[in-house]
Amino acid sequence: MEAKYTLGIDFGTDSVRVILVDTLNGQTLSTAVIHFEHWSRKLYCYPSISQYLQHPLDYIKSLKNAILYTLKYISPEIKKNISDISFDSTGSIPVAVDQVRTPLSLTNTFEDNPHTLFILWKDHTANIEAKEINHLVGKWDILPAK
Repeated sequence: MEAKYTLGIDFGTDSVRVILVDTLNGQTLSTAVIHFEHWSRKLYCYPSISQYLQHPLDYIKSLKNAILYTLKYISPEIKKNISDISFDSTGSIPVAVDQVRTPLSLTNTFEDNPHTLFILWKDHTANIEAKEINHLVGKWDILPAK
């Protein structure tokens, strides 16, 4: 059986992690962890108002660097036999996009506009609005009759 390898990619809150695994025996051949530049500098994060945002460039640059680092000392033979790539993340990440689905924060017009950045799972800036919605919905008679 010909050796095959897989790259596993995990996006976390502060970094992206990449692992290269031999699919025949589960052996880890190489790994990398690259921290998000903006996040490391605490940009776009304001704990006093529960705002936690991330820039899409962090994902793109960190992923590229993590893959390059993971494969840096790997032989060409192994590289050509990478047959799979898998991704994992904490959950969905809402972001505003243009007509061709480019995140607005990757365009010149909106590159530093906080309303166009990734909204992180721990962002709770809409707590007041959520309370208002829950209060209003609680008054509705929406349950079917028994």
